[in-house]
Amino acid sequence: MDMAGVKYFSMAVATVLITGCGGGGGGGSASSPTQLSLDTQGYGDKKASLRVQGDFQDATAAYSDINGVVSLVEDVEVSLQAPSGGTAVATAAAEPEYSCANADGVVNVQQTVGSTSESYVFTFSNCQVQTFSHGLLLLNGEYRTDVTASSSGSSATVVERIDISGQKLDSGDALAILGSQTSTISVTNESDYTVTTVSPSMEYRLGSEYVATRDSEFKVVQSGDVITLSMTADLVSSALAGYVSYSTPIPLEVVLTEDCPTRGHILLEGDGTVEARYGQSTARGFGLEVLVNGSEVSYQDTCGTALPL
Repeated sequence: MDMAGVKYFSMAVATVLITGCGGGGGGGSASSPTQLSLDTQGYGDKKASLRVQGDFQDATAAYSDINGVVSLVEDVEVSLQAPSGGTAVATAAAEPEYSCANADGVVNVQQTVGSTSESYVFTFSNCQVQTFSHGLLLLNGEYRTDVTASSSGSSATVVERIDISGQKLDSGDALAILGSQTSTISVTNESDYTVTTVSPSMEYRLGSEYVATRDSEFKVVQSGDVITLSMTADLVSSALAGYVSYSTPIPLEVVLTEDCPTRGHILLEGDGTVEARYGQSTARGFGLEVLVNGSEVSYQDTCGTALPL
C-alpha cells in the first residue's frame, strides 16, 4: 500500500460501504463527548430523528457529506499547482510549486523528509484558490500531515491536523474545516493490511450547512479478497438537526467479488434506532434487512450494486 495514499483511507472505505450497500456504521458517543467548536447551533446536543426508514436514508446521505472534506482538501492541493484554473503539471525532477490565484495571497509549504518520517505543512494567508470542483475559495489557516514509518516500511502512523477558515467566493458562504485524526497502518502486502483511524472530531461548515464526526474510530482489515470493517462514531449534521450514533455490533465482512457483505450488523441510534443486518447476520441468513425500532421495514436479497473497492 502506498503510504502517501492513506490519507482518510479508512473513512473513505467506510463511506463506500455505507452508501454503496444501503447501510451505515460506527457509533457511540462517550459520557463526555468531545466538544465541537464549529457547532454554533448545538446539533451535537440533540439526538436526531430516527423513526421511519426515510430517516435512515437521510442519515446515510448526511454521512457521505463528510467525504466532502476529503475531496475539498485534495482539490485545494492540486489546484494550488495550477492557480489560474489550468492543468496542473508535475515533473519527476522537481518538487511541485504552489501559489495562490491572487497576487497578495500567500501559501507557504514546508516539507521535511527523513529516512522513516515525513511531514508537510500548508499555511494560508488571504489565499485565493480556483479549485477544479469547489469554485473559487479564500483560505486562511493551516493543514498539517506527519507520517512516521517503520524502517521496513511495513507499518506507519499518519497524523493529520486541519484548521482552515475562509469563504467560498462564488456564493459568499463562510467556510471552515477543523479537526484531527490519527491513522495507524500495518501492511504485509497490498491485499493484506490493517488501517485504524481515530479522531476526536472532524468538522466542516459551509454557510449554514454543518457536518461533523465525533469520537470516531474506524478499523479496516483486508486479508486476501475479504475486507472487514468496524467502527464507532457520532455523526452530527445540520441536515439531521442533531446527531446519530453509529456502531457495528457485528463487523461488516465483505468479499470483494460479492455484491453484499457476507455478515454484519450496523446500528444507528438517535431518538430511535435503525439497524441494517447483512448476510449471515439477518434472520434469513442472506441479503439485507432494515429494522426501525426493532421492526423490519424492508428486505432485499441483494444490495443491488457491487462495492467499488
